[in-house]
Amino acid sequence: MSEIIFKKSSKKKSLRKKNINLTIEDEENDDSPVISTTKLKKDKKKKIPKKKIDLSFNQPDEDEENVFKIKKSSASRRLAKAKLNKNIYHDDIIDTKDDSSPYSEKNLNALKNSSLNRPPPSNIIKKSQEIYNKTINTSSNIEEIKIPDAAKIHEAKKLREARRNAKHSSINPNFIPLDSNDTEMEDKKENEDEDEDEEVFEDYENNRILFGSSAVKEQEAKRKKEMKVDIINAQENESEEEDKDELNKWESELIKQGRAAPEIMKVAKKKNEMAKNQIPDICDIPSLDEVMRDFSASLYQIKLKHSEDINEEAYLTEEIDKSKKNTENLQSDLKLSSDKYTYFQELRNYIIDLAEFLDEKFKDFNKINDEYLDLKKEKELFISNRIQSDLNDCFYDFVTGWNGLVFDSEGNNTYKYDLDQKENRQMLRKLRTKIQIDKNKSKKSNNEMKPNLDDIEGYISNDDFDEKDQEVYDAKKAEILQRYNEFFSDTNKDFKSLSIIKKNFEDWKEKYSKEYNQSFGGLSMPGVFELFVKYELFLWEPLENYREFEDMIWHQEASTYGTTNMMEMDNYDPEDDDNKLLIRLVEKFAIPKVKELINLWNVFSVNQTKNLLKILMLLQDYIKTKDSFFKGVVEEIENKLKITIERIISHNPIQRVTPQKNISQHLYEQINYWFWKIFKIYNNMFLFEKYISKNSLKEMSIDKLLNQLLVPCLDILRMVYLESLLKNHEQEELLKFEMLCEPIPEKWYNEEYSVPSYLKPLELSLKEFSNMCQKNKSSRATFETIVKLLVKLRSYDEASKLGKIYKIE
Repeated sequence: MSEIIFKKSSKKKSLRKKNINLTIEDEENDDSPVISTTKLKKDKKKKIPKKKIDLSFNQPDEDEENVFKIKKSSASRRLAKAKLNKNIYHDDIIDTKDDSSPYSEKNLNALKNSSLNRPPPSNIIKKSQEIYNKTINTSSNIEEIKIPDAAKIHEAKKLREARRNAKHSSINPNFIPLDSNDTEMEDKKENEDEDEDEEVFEDYENNRILFGSSAVKEQEAKRKKEMKVDIINAQENESEEEDKDELNKWESELIKQGRAAPEIMKVAKKKNEMAKNQIPDICDIPSLDEVMRDFSASLYQIKLKHSEDINEEAYLTEEIDKSKKNTENLQSDLKLSSDKYTYFQELRNYIIDLAEFLDEKFKDFNKINDEYLDLKKEKELFISNRIQSDLNDCFYDFVTGWNGLVFDSEGNNTYKYDLDQKENRQMLRKLRTKIQIDKNKSKKSNNEMKPNLDDIEGYISNDDFDEKDQEVYDAKKAEILQRYNEFFSDTNKDFKSLSIIKKNFEDWKEKYSKEYNQSFGGLSMPGVFELFVKYELFLWEPLENYREFEDMIWHQEASTYGTTNMMEMDNYDPEDDDNKLLIRLVEKFAIPKVKELINLWNVFSVNQTKNLLKILMLLQDYIKTKDSFFKGVVEEIENKLKITIERIISHNPIQRVTPQKNISQHLYEQINYWFWKIFKIYNNMFLFEKYISKNSLKEMSIDKLLNQLLVPCLDILRMVYLESLLKNHEQEELLKFEMLCEPIPEKWYNEEYSVPSYLKPLELSLKEFSNMCQKNKSSRATFETIVKLLVKLRSYDEASKLGKIYKIE
């Protein structure tokens, strides 16, 4: 077998290598490392001239003789270039490391600039300060870390100078002095060249010779992968260097401030040194005291940390318990909120339905109420017209010169006397009077046989309809009442009863009182009660049959609304709107109803007037007399009285007519009826003496009724009838004077020591009556009564005269 011989090709292979030069920029420009790659191109071969041109002086350079030249083979030069490409990355890293050294000029300048402007990290300051304070304050056994003084700094400088001088000594084998001889230099250069050749060979001793483009690509990919790993390691080393720089900056700041470096700095520095230097330096063996002191300090720190951990554990346990309680509270609040939301949704729907119900029912109720009110107004108008017609009939009989026409202030004729129906009216009047007298007699007992005003015609009330008129009225009233009774027949049970509606609102107030007050629930309750209050007041007719509010359902429900715990004084709030609900209902609904009744009031009726007085006293239980609502009611009463008095004066102007000269029993009865009918208004008026002002009451009762109607009537009786009929009607006439003086309040006389001017007409009429009795030689009892009346009127002179004559004390 023939021997195979490998020969090197005469052609030189051109193998390229991509060389990457990594440069790490300064931290001030960018925190992330910047990788820069550069390609090294082969130096082009320069043509060396074969002949060197000598200078004109034909003298060779002195330097050429001393040049030391080494001739290398082409393979040696190629390996040297390959080694240069391989070490570029390593050299760049070394350069960057040298530049990034914490004691390089560049980093020192950056440290100086940043120390003036940027404070150290807050977390490091906080931790270091806490540890520093604890180590200073807790134990005096722990030795303080002090800043090196000037002596120690001087010793360090000397040590550094000695190490620098050691380089120039013969002890250091790596130092080559500049004044060495040439022989030694040449020997060393030769040795270095030999070592360099050996190093170049050693660098490529284990390398494989690659053949083909695929192998070259594989090798290139492997090299790139290794390069990425080196870059990652460089970044990690750089971050470690940054932390180290930050700690060094903070330490330098503390040194500037004259303070010792915190323990945490030294601990962090020790950790970094331990991680970097795994092999410990040679150090002296510490003494037992130092070890015990270090142990005690460490133990104290461990105990302190343990106590802190225990406190932290207790705090965390407490926080966990609080969190559990908060969770339970939140769950309960969530349930309450859910229930509250559901409740208010249902309440909202209920109130909407209630409002719609009230709106619809109010329309129907107002129709029924208006019809019934119109029916009662018709009755009142009929009764008042009938009474006035009876007065006109009497007035027509005992006077002359009256045409029966009435004119208003503008001159319009408002009334014309109907003479044709006079006899029919008188017959019906007599019939009504007889019926009423029989009723009064049936009420009296056998022992009560004393004459009474109820036995006198004219004073007897005849305020009812006749039989036919009463039947028509009752039929209309029954039709209205039927609709009234069926008013709630089509109503849902939730709205049919006031107690059910009241219960729903009371539940709202009890469960959610805050929302109830914020929604002004107390102020809106009168609107909820309104329909039921008006419905019950519909049949309230106290003028005929007196009835108090306490007997009504709405009063009972309103008086207990929202006051279930009112017996407990701690729970009673006088400012609560619900406690004023009853008063508000009276003001809004009962008082307007009372005003309606006043318009229907028959001022001639004694019974209705007394019931109206009871109503005023009833209102005083809920509102004050000075309240505007109460004053409004009193004003309605005054207006009603004034209208009635003005109507009588306009229809029967007794002062402007002439009495009849004919004397008969019939005419005497007619004028008596007229007197007693008007006297009823006079007497009823003084029942309101507590409520109507003195001036207003005096004007209506004394100036108009007494002086313009009643006293002139007494004068007609005395001048026309009593001269012939005095013996038979003496006591009846004396009774008239007594009844006129009796209702006048006593306090009106207390201010006077003589007869008041407004009572002069009455005093004069009484004197004339006394003179007539003296002529007819009346009994002593009659004069005793006259003397009492004169004394009451403050006519003391006339009273003393009669007293002396008839020996009356």
